[in-house]
Amino acid sequence: MVIVDWKLGTTTGTVDLMNVDEAWEWATPLVEGFDPIADDLHAQTPETLATILDSNREWTSRHGDCHLTLTQRLIQVEWQIDATRGDTTVATVEGVRAAVTRAFRSTKFAVPGAAEDRPDALPEARIEAEIRGCLDFYGAWNSSGPAWDITARYTN
Repeated sequence: MVIVDWKLGTTTGTVDLMNVDEAWEWATPLVEGFDPIADDLHAQTPETLATILDSNREWTSRHGDCHLTLTQRLIQVEWQIDATRGDTTVATVEGVRAAVTRAFRSTKFAVPGAAEDRPDALPEARIEAEIRGCLDFYGAWNSSGPAWDITARYTN
């Protein structure tokens, strides 16, 4: 998740977006007419911004009283599947889904009759929409079943 925060002239705002690519595309038309900030943004690619956010968690262009800030919002994923516990920190909803899938695969988990309820068995778009919706609304997502408990929550 990437938070875009801005003050451009008399306009201010904040928006949460799914990833750096979406944030870069969203911010590009926003900064039109604010040449120093637009130049700073266009000097970056989504890939270079992702590298900056991975190491610094934030990128800011500030000129006078105007600014554009992109902040990476991390997600902590914790799970227990059968007797196996684990955790990881990811930057996107796709990362949460991938971590859950890896966790189930690494434990060779099998509960007869429960496979359709497992989050790793759901269609990618559906589980990602569920995770994003819960994170956006509640700040956390949880999936529990007969022998698993998985939680994802924002770290900042």
